[in-house]
Amino acid sequence: KKLLKSKTDMIRESVLELSTEYKDTLISSSASIGVREFDANAKLLDLITNAYDASDVARTGGGDTIHYYQPDKDDSAENRDNRNWNDRIKAAFDKDLFVLYYQPIVSIKADDEPRYEVLLRMQDEDLNIISPGTFLPFAERAGLMSDIDRKVIISSIEQGLEQQSVHLPQLFIKLSGKSVDDKNMPAWIANTLADYEFPPERLVFEITESIALHHLVQTRNLCAKLKEIGCKVALDHFGTRFRSFKLLQTLHIDFIKIDGSLVQHLAENKSHQVIVNKIVNIARKNNIELIAESVQEAAFLPIIWQYDIPYVQGYFLGVPNEQMDYDFRNLLI
Repeated sequence: KKLLKSKTDMIRESVLELSTEYKDTLISSSASIGVREFDANAKLLDLITNAYDASDVARTGGGDTIHYYQPDKDDSAENRDNRNWNDRIKAAFDKDLFVLYYQPIVSIKADDEPRYEVLLRMQDEDLNIISPGTFLPFAERAGLMSDIDRKVIISSIEQGLEQQSVHLPQLFIKLSGKSVDDKNMPAWIANTLADYEFPPERLVFEITESIALHHLVQTRNLCAKLKEIGCKVALDHFGTRFRSFKLLQTLHIDFIKIDGSLVQHLAENKSHQVIVNKIVNIARKNNIELIAESVQEAAFLPIIWQYDIPYVQGYFLGVPNEQMDYDFRNLLI
């Protein structure tokens, strides 16, 4: 225990030393560390959850501290809820309760090629749909996101191949921060594509702007490897952060999905117009395709057309559906 305390103290103090100055302002850093002693009789998932819960205690207690998990004191209702969700997510793997929905990404130019974003849902034991916002936070805490991403990729490929007699769709699949950090993910994707004989250019992997900024080196490496495989890459929810445009100097991508908050107020918001104009100009110079997100009304389309944004996605075009049956000829202008 003394050695463990020494190590955790060293980590905490090292983080404190990362404080820096920016424009005469001191930006400090601190660590909130949760520790769970290893128990050979405990489930690995429970150990991870306990450590996460302990870090929450450290953080909510003011931060810059270390909390050691105490079963009697820390086994709160919230922690039991975490374990309950972990069990439900594991059951979803075992009983095949994950479901994929598909939302069309539609061209407003002369292009009727089928494109869909793949959206994950989970069913409960009664086959009621559970939204990702409910279960994914628990999956992230439990370290299950990479496994979920792999399942989504395989299921997307299998269902995409079922459509190839009509036209093999291009599928946009989100990657979590865990998968971006996973050094084995590119090789696994390459092997999976080879096993299914699925054309790599028909997969577009979406990485959110937030994940890219927080995992910049890993995102850059992943993008390079995905391009080597032949897959395409999209930056999702783009344009809402101060450092957004610096990403485009670092990452080689194929698509930018302009954040819906910019699109929805584009007609009247001058600052949004400036940002979108800048995105359009950079995309044009770098051969990057643009997609406007959250297009909820027909009135958005003429505005998007004026900005020469070729692709749109949102509930006005099509709600997420279990079937890939959208008629992409409907919106050709």
